[in-house]
Amino acid sequence: MKKLLYFFIKNNTLPIYIVTCAAFLAWTFIALTFTGAEFYHLRFVNTGCTLVLLLLCLLYKKMNRITALTVFLIVTLLYCILLPVIVNMNCGTEFYLLSSIPALFLLTADYKKPRGYYTILNILIFFALLFLLCYRITHTPPTKLFIAERRLFYMMSQYTAIGLSITFMTYSGFNSLVILHHLSHKSKFLQKELEYTAKHDALTSLMNRRRTAEIFAECEQRKEADNTDFAICIFDIDNFKKINDTYGHDAGDFILKSYSSAVRKAFHESIKVARWGGEEFLIIFPAITQNTIYELERIRKRIAATPIEYNGKPITVTATYGISSSRNIHSAGEVLADADHMLLEGKDNGKNRLVVSEKY
Repeated sequence: MKKLLYFFIKNNTLPIYIVTCAAFLAWTFIALTFTGAEFYHLRFVNTGCTLVLLLLCLLYKKMNRITALTVFLIVTLLYCILLPVIVNMNCGTEFYLLSSIPALFLLTADYKKPRGYYTILNILIFFALLFLLCYRITHTPPTKLFIAERRLFYMMSQYTAIGLSITFMTYSGFNSLVILHHLSHKSKFLQKELEYTAKHDALTSLMNRRRTAEIFAECEQRKEADNTDFAICIFDIDNFKKINDTYGHDAGDFILKSYSSAVRKAFHESIKVARWGGEEFLIIFPAITQNTIYELERIRKRIAATPIEYNGKPITVTATYGISSSRNIHSAGEVLADADHMLLEGKDNGKNRLVVSEKY
């Protein structure tokens, strides 16, 4: 299905050119079998149209799509007018020309078109249809159909025009369906992309405050439903201003991404990591265990002991952590506020440490 979708998006008008070229080629050989003098010039007209359409097929990828379609429509329009004039008899070409009006809109919906493009082409098609309608009224005398060769030509041209019209319209509708499916898929993708962007930090790709608030609400609901306690840890990179002043703001951004990425990779997916603002980050434990503090301290020490390399220079980065839980506090906001107090306490007492609240 994806390959078919890709083909129709990249080559949405090419099948029309191929089918029409094949029809003109077939009529070129059919015209050779008719011996009447009025069919002589028909061979040259069919050959010329076939060559033009063949060039459209061969040069499809190199030509501008709207230019190629315009050439195709003009060739079709001229052929539909010339055919009945050459054989001096109505041939049913108005059916094929009539189907080109809605198909024109369907096939060019996603093309960039010059101003007045539709107006000019539809005026030309309208006058061509008016001419063919008048020709049908005045140039289909029953006496001509008494000749077997003319009757055969009349029937074949009518059926061919109707067949091409049905093919043209069916394909145009199917092509539009494919494009709509593609646009719908693209719209859903862009919607998901927008939702992700709205809930994640642009620099670190971590959750932002908006998404964090949703996680807080989920933790509170779980606490109320089955008394599952959660914990919130807030950490702040130590001496971040000094890093910016020493290595530059690009280095500061790199440190934020690298350190937060190391923290996120160290924990299971169920444990959420978010950027709270500036150099402050949150770690949300939806359910705490006896080993939560131990694991957090082990990871903190391991990351602090691993320098971050920037432009070939190793930079030692540490952070101060504060943590609290919902064992003695009900709301996530209160848990965060208590953890933030622990963070400030850790900053005041030398940094590069984990401070656990008495309420944990």
